Amino acid sequence: MKKRMLVGLVLGMAMLLVLSAAFAQTPVVPAGSGTEGNPYQISQLGHLVWMSTTVASSSGTYYTVQNDIDASETTNWYSGDGFFPIGNPFIPFLGIFNGNGKVIRNLNINLPAQSYVGLFGYVGRGGVVQDMGLIGGAVRGDWYVGGLIGYNWGKVSRCYTRGPVSGTGCVGGLAGYHNADTVSVCYAMGTITGNGDAVGGLIGGNEATVIGCHATGPVTGMGVHYNIGGLVGINHGNLLDSYATGSVIGSGNCVGGLTGGNYLSVSGCYAIGSVTGSGNVGGLVGVNQSQISDCFSTGRVVGTNFFGGLVGANNNGAVNRCYATGAVMGHDPDTIGGLVGANFATVSDSYWDTNTTDQTRSSGGTGKTTPEMKQQATFVGWDFTNIWRLVENVTYPHLRWQGCVPNNDFDGNGESELTIFDTQGGYWYIRPVSNQVVAWANQWGWSTAKPVPGDYDGDGKYDLAVFDTAGGYWYIKSISGNVVTWANQWGWSTAKPVPGDYDGDGKYDLAVFDTAGGYWYIKSASNSLIAWADQWGWSTAKPVPGDYDGDGKYDLAVFDTAGGYWYIKSASNSLIAWANQWGWSTAKPVPGDYDGDGKYDLAVFDTAGGYWYIKSLDGRVITWANQWGWSTAKPVSGDFDGDGKYDLAVYDTVTCRWYIKSIDGRVIAWAVQWGFPSGLAPALGD
Repeated sequence: MKKRMLVGLVLGMAMLLVLSAAFAQTPVVPAGSGTEGNPYQISQLGHLVWMSTTVASSSGTYYTVQNDIDASETTNWYSGDGFFPIGNPFIPFLGIFNGNGKVIRNLNINLPAQSYVGLFGYVGRGGVVQDMGLIGGAVRGDWYVGGLIGYNWGKVSRCYTRGPVSGTGCVGGLAGYHNADTVSVCYAMGTITGNGDAVGGLIGGNEATVIGCHATGPVTGMGVHYNIGGLVGINHGNLLDSYATGSVIGSGNCVGGLTGGNYLSVSGCYAIGSVTGSGNVGGLVGVNQSQISDCFSTGRVVGTNFFGGLVGANNNGAVNRCYATGAVMGHDPDTIGGLVGANFATVSDSYWDTNTTDQTRSSGGTGKTTPEMKQQATFVGWDFTNIWRLVENVTYPHLRWQGCVPNNDFDGNGESELTIFDTQGGYWYIRPVSNQVVAWANQWGWSTAKPVPGDYDGDGKYDLAVFDTAGGYWYIKSISGNVVTWANQWGWSTAKPVPGDYDGDGKYDLAVFDTAGGYWYIKSASNSLIAWADQWGWSTAKPVPGDYDGDGKYDLAVFDTAGGYWYIKSASNSLIAWANQWGWSTAKPVPGDYDGDGKYDLAVFDTAGGYWYIKSLDGRVITWANQWGWSTAKPVSGDFDGDGKYDLAVYDTVTCRWYIKSIDGRVIAWAVQWGFPSGLAPALGD
């Protein structure tokens, strides 16, 4: 098979050589010397062409992208063939490519007869690709086709693609095949289509480690082929702390919401998209030949034989501490299962919801009712301290690394909503960017009430909550009207409310910061004391709590408005940051997870010029002097498009319009009117 693909590659290269160069941009030599201290400065499309033509000298060479690059013109290159990939099996890319948080837009590659296709066709051992985004355009090839990389032996981190990818086999949104090292904190959002084996939302075939990644686009595998998955088509490596949300359709066998076939390890993962296939069809894994632990699936499963809510067929592997809740439908009553369709190995401490799956049978596991699936006592042998958490009688278990609900997500869809609180009448007005109203004139407040929304009951949805500044009382109700707490006193005249999940139980806690002395006072909504008079602050300190270390718990954090320094410690007193300067006198702190790594970043909004400056705690600059705002603009952090990253968002207090763009520059909302002069857009630090 590889010989046939290499022949196709040679023929494709020969065809490109005879085409006239008049239809393509010529190589342009970038500034720099290629050393770590003076990398080649990639700032235009011609520089990428130059990289493709000089890939033979890429070993140990450094490249840094200086700005976003528009590649729209590649649509017309080489009579429609588009951009020629950087590297191939004969001459792989072996350099260190730093995307620097920039974006290549509308890159088009249309090489249906050629293999090893992507921005990088082939990355060899020692090659590095990091901090790069691809938005728009389309990539099409034969075998080993990926939006970013066709075939990878190197290290890939903090990269993403948002565009369609199609090919025959080993097709993935990010990479066609990953063979060594690690892919970490990456995602893909495009439509993925393949006509052969190994088609995945992120990676077609994996033989190494994938950690902290996700894919959200639909995946389709046509023909009588195998291994179609929402994240990875076929897995011979380690899938860790990752997820897939897109629908998966395979006309052949081995089709799974996360991976079609698992031959090594899947741990701490989940899938929620619907899955449709013929044989060996599972909500998480189609066929399992090895280890699956601490995972879950919630999507609908439709199959012909050997199909289950979690795994279609568990052949020679072990399934431990997993569950499934999605409906399971098909025609073969002997090989259908709420959890596992057919089991020839081991299933332990795993469960399925007999109500939601509509199945009383499973070849392995234990069936439980919906109420039982929301009780911790059901899940024997599970670690609810380090791996799982569950809100008793409210939610199914979810993984701790999933973190908290995005700011102002009142409907639980993973996206922040445009939220306005009427300071005169205490009314709430809530809608997503897509314009479907969640709440209109929902009264919960009054003139002395300060809005403090959060997920106080742990159901995955923000609640309407106010803090009475006159008496220090909290009043909280769910969006559906259920009262969570009423007149719960926790505060006083100099207390500033700073709610968050400080104990990691999945529920927001009542917390106040004493602006007079810099003391923190925290208790749960059920009145369990978490912190009392914990001093972490002073007169010029502004409280900015959040999960800065990624442990699933809010940390005590302050921003010194006098010098722009950040001071952060955990609720258990572990020091996270001390005098980390990132700000100045006109800077307003707007922390959040802007790079999608599960940790809050240091972020400030310059109120004088409307510029955003964001860096991770380890010092990596995420964006610098990114202008998105003006003097009357109020920064409001949140994940408004549901991609797992906070966006740059401002609310114009004069015109009452919202302006939102993603961290990679994609406009999400422009001049969307939702508000009025007496309306307040609740934000951290109000």
